[in-house]
Amino acid sequence: MSDPGKQRESYLRLVRAYAQLVVVLRDALARLGRQEPFRTTAARRAMEHVFEEALEREALLVALARLPRGADAVAQRLAAVAAYCLAMTRRLLLPPKDSVDLCVTALFHDLSRLPAEPFPPSAFGVRSLVRVSADVLTDEVMHQSATALEWAAPAKQAPPTARFLAVPSLFELLSQPGPGRPAIAVNAVMGLLGQLGGSRLDENVVRLFTHTVGFYPPGTAVLLSDGSHAVVKRPPPEEHPLDQPLVRRFDKSFAAVETQLGQDASLVIRGAVSPTLNPLRAWLE
Repeated sequence: MSDPGKQRESYLRLVRAYAQLVVVLRDALARLGRQEPFRTTAARRAMEHVFEEALEREALLVALARLPRGADAVAQRLAAVAAYCLAMTRRLLLPPKDSVDLCVTALFHDLSRLPAEPFPPSAFGVRSLVRVSADVLTDEVMHQSATALEWAAPAKQAPPTARFLAVPSLFELLSQPGPGRPAIAVNAVMGLLGQLGGSRLDENVVRLFTHTVGFYPPGTAVLLSDGSHAVVKRPPPEEHPLDQPLVRRFDKSFAAVETQLGQDASLVIRGAVSPTLNPLRAWLE
């Protein structure tokens, strides 16, 4: 799509579709919290809409999943895991229906773990497959991978869908702040996932997730070795190291230029930082 105006509008359609998904999930959580019946039809339609609008825009979808959490943090978390799953299934070239089915499962996989009285999976019609509990990830155990994952069965003993969802779920949990704990830097989380591949996590799913989002997922604000700030726009090409994504650099006057890291050996990422600008500027300007 060469027309900048049409490209921007296509990006905005995806932003609106993702926002609507979060709203639908917020309504689902509110209904379940009041012990009211809830059908998954609306969520499935919203997920299908995201699926359609995300075609060839998966990097922006991952960036949306990486946005800071607000008042709808739980709904945003569920939508984020589904977004990562969608990007992964696209890479696997799954048929659309199978991809949406898996993403819908991702939306609801931990709704039985609500702050109020837990609901049985039958309350919303989707089996709860993955139980990622922030309660077990205290400051003391966050850096002890084996202890932090005592909730999970060894990878080979878990059902296939659970093995698939466990990786984006754990990434989402650790890379975002939670009650009483800060977020862990995304590159550190990616390193942890790699360490757990083959034991607590399925190594093939870890590899798929890593190559889908890179060490620094799209939407991550980073500091470069020349002192400039940038936003990761796309994961690196297959032939590039995973820490060399395409970035949008901002100079002191906030002018932006796209740069493929790796072309200049002296320009590298020093680390992820808190964004000083809306990371979506990398797509919407």
